[in-house]
Amino acid sequence: MISATPGLLAASVQAGTVAPLPAEAPIGGPLWSYVIPALLLAIATFGTFLLYRHFATRED
Repeated sequence: MISATPGLLAASVQAGTVAPLPAEAPIGGPLWSYVIPALLLAIATFGTFLLYRHFATRED
């Protein structure tokens, strides 16, 4: 088992710090923030409803 001294650990934490990227997100705005998530939620809800209907009417 390897034990790290506090000085070595502090140096490795400081060396692991990265600066944030200066780039902007490629997607954004109201379309990607509101419309697309609402559309995905609607599709998932509709698919869940179809699965429920399928298995609710099935008799064993």
